[in-house]
Amino acid sequence: MLNKVLSTYSVRFVALVVNLAIAPLFIWSTDLQVYGFYVIFSTVAVMLQQDMGMTNSSIRLLGIAQGAGKSDLIRSVAKTTKSIFASLGLTAGIVYYCILSFFSNNFGIHDLLDKQIYQLSALYAIVVIVSFVVSAYRQILIGLGSLIASNLLQIAQNVFRISLMVYALVSGYGLLGVGVAEALVSILYLASVVIMVHKRYPLARCWGFESKILPELFTTSINLVVIQVSGSLIVQSGSLISGSIFGAQAAGQYNIAQKVYTFVKEVTNSLGFVVLPDAAQNIGHGDVRSNGIIYIAFTGIGNLLMNSVAVLAIGFMSTWISLWVGDSYHEAVLPAQILIVSLIVNGMHLIAIPLLTATGQTRPYAVLHSIWMISALTLSWLLAQRLESMAGVALGVIIPIIVLEPIYLFIAMRFLHLPYRDVFLYDILIPFSWFLIGIVLFLAAQIVNIFDIFGNELVGVFAFSALWLLLSFMLFLRLIHRFGLAKRHLRF
Repeated sequence: MLNKVLSTYSVRFVALVVNLAIAPLFIWSTDLQVYGFYVIFSTVAVMLQQDMGMTNSSIRLLGIAQGAGKSDLIRSVAKTTKSIFASLGLTAGIVYYCILSFFSNNFGIHDLLDKQIYQLSALYAIVVIVSFVVSAYRQILIGLGSLIASNLLQIAQNVFRISLMVYALVSGYGLLGVGVAEALVSILYLASVVIMVHKRYPLARCWGFESKILPELFTTSINLVVIQVSGSLIVQSGSLISGSIFGAQAAGQYNIAQKVYTFVKEVTNSLGFVVLPDAAQNIGHGDVRSNGIIYIAFTGIGNLLMNSVAVLAIGFMSTWISLWVGDSYHEAVLPAQILIVSLIVNGMHLIAIPLLTATGQTRPYAVLHSIWMISALTLSWLLAQRLESMAGVALGVIIPIIVLEPIYLFIAMRFLHLPYRDVFLYDILIPFSWFLIGIVLFLAAQIVNIFDIFGNELVGVFAFSALWLLLSFMLFLRLIHRFGLAKRHLRF
């Protein structure tokens, strides 16, 4: 289990570093406006790459089939989901190409890029189509127990992606060169995933369609699609709202804040792919109790690490953003801080989503996510105009979740049969106390000007960050030992 955790953190870390590197690459090699255009192209692509909840639903069925030893079900799920995902990808790619003309006119892209917009639309449409097919093969690897191998392939894909993007930008090929690079990397990644699935799982080689498994797939996926689409709109719409109200440069500014928020959130959220296959196999074995242990353990360590990173992100936000993309993005500091504050309270439902997916009890979360999405979009739009600031967009996102998070937790405790005492101790008291300790230490260091002792404030920031992360890692290891994550099976 620990190897899965470490490989998942590794792939998420590499992916986030790549995403964080994209902004300064564009800014240094082109300008802020071109980066804003790239944000719009990529944001629309991400928003269209919705799998209708099928990924987690398929992983769930594959895990249950693997746990119960049902080879026929594995074959049926594999070939049917591949066909469904290929169809979804083709549809999404066509829709992407068609609707981008609206965004190009709305944001002034067409005036700058002229005919290149059609080539870029086609290239990113290819990326969207291929990403769906890749997802179908990745879920086979994850659902049948090859999470680590899947993570290693994704690491290689991200390294190759950023390498080609650097070459395209440094060589002066601009946005069109980046589009070619992303399309090429997507195709090569698909080829590698297909080869791995064919070698490891011959049962999953076939293509076809079996309608008999659709009820089982869609019963779970209908709720998951609501959760997924709502979550994507909550996160991705901020850049579009900022761009619509304040212009393309504001879209780039808010996207920076959004990327920092995503970086911190992924500390806990990335563990979802670790727990879902094991939780589904527990259902296949008839071992429901273990999923409650998984929730307590992974929410505890996830929140501990996320809150540890949040201390540094909130305290030194202006420093990190300045080092990352320069002082021109100072307007992203406050929205990023506001968004990260929300993570201090909304980490309680992140691990619950894959666990409730395994048990097929995601409907209440779908309702709550819909409420969050509607209220967040409405408040973000209204507050952005009322405050005349991107901080209003961020406030619109976090206000609803502060109200809704206790309900998320209550539902998880009821359906997963969680003991109140253990949830309070390991998932709330320890992580949140650690966050408060970090904030107190940060404020004390500010009051006594400890950062000036090193003769350079930046050196002081890195020294404080290193010491704090070391202390956090020691507590993390303590919890790892407590829950037995280094062993094959969790204990509690």
